[in-house]
Parts: sequence; structure tokens; C-alpha cells
Amino acid sequence: MFVDNHLEGSSVFYNGDIVLDKKAADMMYGTTSRRRKRATTRMKDRLWKKGVVYYQFDPSLSRLARKAVKQAMEHIFNKTCVVFKKKRKKNPDYVRFISEPGCWSNVGRVGGLQNLS
Repeated sequence: MFVDNHLEGSSVFYNGDIVLDKKAADMMYGTTSRRRKRATTRMKDRLWKKGVVYYQFDPSLSRLARKAVKQAMEHIFNKTCVVFKKKRKKNPDYVRFISEPGCWSNVGRVGGLQNLS
């Protein structure tokens, strides 16, 4: 099912909370590519360079929500090789934490701004 979730273009929600753009949906459901069980992505271009995820908070995000996100980022950092750094002007690819209905995000780096609710 295609839904409008305030992202550019139409996207598919997989399992109710994962945003699949056309390229990711083709990888998941297409006939030319088979996804390995439990593999989040085989698209190397979707990996964050050197494991660094640049982020920013939407100004409307509450202080409590920011605290929860920072705790989650610390947990991920402690358990994986992923590092979170505040976005600077020179970082073209980044995640913006927003507060919208539901919880959803893309898998991996899609390029440019990508919202995460």
C-alpha cells in the first residue's frame, strides 16, 4: 500500500514502520533481487559512510523526546560500530528527528534529508 507520509514521492510502509522508497521496495519485493533472511539491506549505497549518521532535531521536538533519542543513540553506539554526530552545513546526508503520527523511518542512508518519526 502506498501512503503519503510527508516525504518526497510515495513510499511503502513495510511492517507498519519502515519506509520503503521505490528502490528499497524493488529490492524487497522485486523479481530481480532476493533479500536474505534478516538482512536489512544489500544495497551498499544505503550504508552510512564510515558508520557515521549525521542528525538534527526538528525545532518542534520536545525536550523529553530529544533526551529519549539521545539515550537511544548512546545505546546503539555502545552496542554497534554506528556513531551519531550533529549535522553541520557540510553534511549533505542526515536524519532529522521529527514528531509526527506513528513511528517510522527509512532503512539506511537514502541521501539528503531523511525524516525519522
